[in-house]
Amino acid sequence: MRRRYIVTIITALVIAGYLSFDEKQDNQQIAVEAIKSEPDYLITGLSIESYTENGTLSQQIDADKATHYPHNNSIDFEQPKVILRQGNSPQWGITSKTGQLIGDETLQLNGNIQIVPLQDSVGIFSLSTEALTIDLLKHIADTDAQVIIESNSTKLKAIGMNMNLNSQLTVFKSQVRGIHDPNVK
Repeated sequence: MRRRYIVTIITALVIAGYLSFDEKQDNQQIAVEAIKSEPDYLITGLSIESYTENGTLSQQIDADKATHYPHNNSIDFEQPKVILRQGNSPQWGITSKTGQLIGDETLQLNGNIQIVPLQDSVGIFSLSTEALTIDLLKHIADTDAQVIIESNSTKLKAIGMNMNLNSQLTVFKSQVRGIHDPNVK
């Protein structure tokens, strides 16, 4: 009878030890994952300039605050202001509440996004939406959110848009509605 108690106690201790060891392994794994997803730097008042291979300034991003995450090579921005250029001339000015630069090629913007052309030849208008993804290599802007384009004489609303920022060719995805007053100058 005494042997059974001893064997039972030893078995219980072995199981408790194993479970404790396994729990420590899980906690260590969780801690390692948490550390990997931590930012490696925070910057206030950031200005990033990107240049083409021949040394021409192609884009500029200014932000009130930026946080870099090394595990996925992304930067989160607060209040980003973006200027996209073609050659030496600025083409587009873009602002939003937040943004995320993924790698060096994708910029995702969210919240009160405003896009304005910076060339006189294009005309004066503004484009607004709540979510926008920009392929910085191809200069393609895309959204599935509502888009509103306004000028002195025109107001256009649509759901979704794909825009080539170089050629200004824009395709609206659905529910396009517009008002144009030709008498307004």
